Amino acid sequence: GRPVPVENDANCFALSEASDGAAQGRICVFGAILGTGTGGGVVVTTSEATVASRLWSLVNCGGDEPGSDGFPEQMLGHNLRMTEFQAALARAQLLRLPDQNLRRDRQVERFEREIARLPGLRPLARDARVTERTSYQLVLRYDPGSFASVPRDHLILALRAEGVPCSGRFYSSLVDDPLFSSDPYTNPVSRAGISYAGQRFPVAERAANDESIWLPHELFLGDDSDVDDLLEAFARIGRHASELRARPPAGPVSRR
Repeated sequence: GRPVPVENDANCFALSEASDGAAQGRICVFGAILGTGTGGGVVVTTSEATVASRLWSLVNCGGDEPGSDGFPEQMLGHNLRMTEFQAALARAQLLRLPDQNLRRDRQVERFEREIARLPGLRPLARDARVTERTSYQLVLRYDPGSFASVPRDHLILALRAEGVPCSGRFYSSLVDDPLFSSDPYTNPVSRAGISYAGQRFPVAERAANDESIWLPHELFLGDDSDVDDLLEAFARIGRHASELRARPPAGPVSRR
């Protein structure tokens, strides 16, 4: 069959006006439409491949699309836009969200109460101002001293071997984040002549690299037996911590 491209109506309108319409020959064109809804499209013409590549990446929320990353600076961002099909599914799923939040909160409370009985694992304190907690990621503070000095990253790998999806450095300390790199193209602070290079933030680094364990929300959508299995996975690793220390696992830890 013949491929049929599909594009947003506002983008088509802006492109049409830029190519052979009222805006023909202009470098930058913005078009807006009004109907049952509103929309806008932007067209930029350039003969510079680097500029075109950078613009294409900006349109795609910083994504490195094939052939569109031919510029020296680092683009930041995530392409989290939903398709119409995904939006339709999500809209139906939203009807289930209140019940899921209640179930998740109930299981999280039980897990936090029981996990605090294990040495070396402590849930973060809950802010009294929070009235409803969704627990997208549940964070535990880990003390390796209670696990035969097993490094946090090795504990993460052991948990994954037990069938527990979890992450280590879910977030890095700000000084290590690309957002604050010494790159004048992406960091306005750098353009102002301010640099964090060489500075260290030991508390943030310890939290990010040594102490935090991140558990995803779907672990707490099941019943009590699922929480029991999760608790037993931590307890079993604790009982065999010396063996884990002697034979450390290998593999990637960070979700990044």
